[in-house]
Amino acid sequence: MILHETLFSEADLKCELQALLNDSNAWQQVDQNKLMQSMLVHIGSVDSELRDGLIYGCFYTMIVEQDLLHPALLNDTLQYCVTDLLDKGIGESESDSVFT
Repeated sequence: MILHETLFSEADLKCELQALLNDSNAWQQVDQNKLMQSMLVHIGSVDSELRDGLIYGCFYTMIVEQDLLHPALLNDTLQYCVTDLLDKGIGESESDSVFT
């Protein structure tokens, strides 16, 4: 799923996610694949506002509250999380990967 095209930087992702939380219509105006990929790339950020408040918050809003994700995109996201992120950093010491 992660294509590593030009993704949002952490700062740009913060702005995009804040806009989404403030205006549910903004979802229709963003590149949804780029946004989702950026969220997954930055999901392990040490920036707790980005990680906990915005990325996890937007996933909850988009998936549970507003049902905005196309089933195929939701399935791809789930598969990527299970295969690439679920065990990431387990057993590592002195690493920030625990945030992922």
